[in-house]
Amino acid sequence: MTDKITHKQDEKKGGFNPAVAATAAVIGAGIVAGAIALSDDKNRKKVTDALTDVKEKAEDMIDDVKDRAKDQKEEVEKDLDELKDRAEKVTDSAKSSLRQGVTDAKKAAQI
Repeated sequence: MTDKITHKQDEKKGGFNPAVAATAAVIGAGIVAGAIALSDDKNRKKVTDALTDVKEKAEDMIDDVKDRAKDQKEEVEKDLDELKDRAEKVTDSAKSSLRQGVTDAKKAAQI
């Protein structure tokens, strides 16, 4: 059954897809060119050096991002501490005002 389907497709498309064949040829040529280039010791060293440079740059970028994140975390923690202090002061002030209001109300009720 598969043979019939494949045969029908071959009749319709002419046997192969030219885009697939071209893509395969380009990939194959790239592999061959890469193999030839890496067969030379100088080229292999250049590729190794380039990959090492890319790796080092990536590591530097990661370290930079970590440092920025750490700085921002410290800044946010500092801001959070300040906000907590402000909230505590406001709460203390509100409690004090409430106590004073209760005391005043008790005095007024005794009159």
